[in-house]
Amino acid sequence: MARQPNTTARPATRGQGVHAGLDLDQIVDAASRLEPSTLTMRAVAAELGVDHKALNHHVRDRDTLMGLVAWRAFAARYAPTALGHADWREACSVFAHNFVDAAIPVGPLTDNLSLRGTPLTLFLEQLDILLGTLVDAGFDDETALRMVTLLSTICVAHAQDAVAAEADQRPRRAIVQAALDDSPSPALPNLARILPLEVDTYSQRQLDLSLRIFLAGAEDLLRGPTG
Repeated sequence: MARQPNTTARPATRGQGVHAGLDLDQIVDAASRLEPSTLTMRAVAAELGVDHKALNHHVRDRDTLMGLVAWRAFAARYAPTALGHADWREACSVFAHNFVDAAIPVGPLTDNLSLRGTPLTLFLEQLDILLGTLVDAGFDDETALRMVTLLSTICVAHAQDAVAAEADQRPRRAIVQAALDDSPSPALPNLARILPLEVDTYSQRQLDLSLRIFLAGAEDLLRGPTG
């Protein structure tokens, strides 16, 4: 007697990614509910009640996920101010302070505010206006783009420093002092004189100085070669 084929349907297995009913917003929402120190792909998967491999359809790894959570927190606080018709110096300063004011409350996740992962939709209008303001002031297109890139880098670095300071972590002076103490050099007079001043390079004054140097250097570029 011929064996009849088994026509009983097998139960469908739960797929990954989109087949598991997940989307990126759900993943970032779940990750945002966790403390940064406990945020792992497995922890997020447990929060969602899925296998951790289901996350890989949308998120490559933990670092990528941390960046998405950081930028989500930043976006919730970012309040752009109109830059139109502003002097280029004022426009740069306003952009920088808006950025820093939104980044500092992100806390320890500021370390994950990689410019590579920036959700540019947050900034498109402001970037366009800021670039236009710089070009109208006399900077060429390439220089304007380089200036905005440098300004953004200054903002991210200062926000990270400010968060470290709020956690009472100001390692730079201690690192240099330890190196100085262990140095075989008999005389390093400038370091020996300046380090005891305990200048706070994590403060608002540091950001102010960074912006002053940025603007002064830009003005020098605008004037062009003098020789």
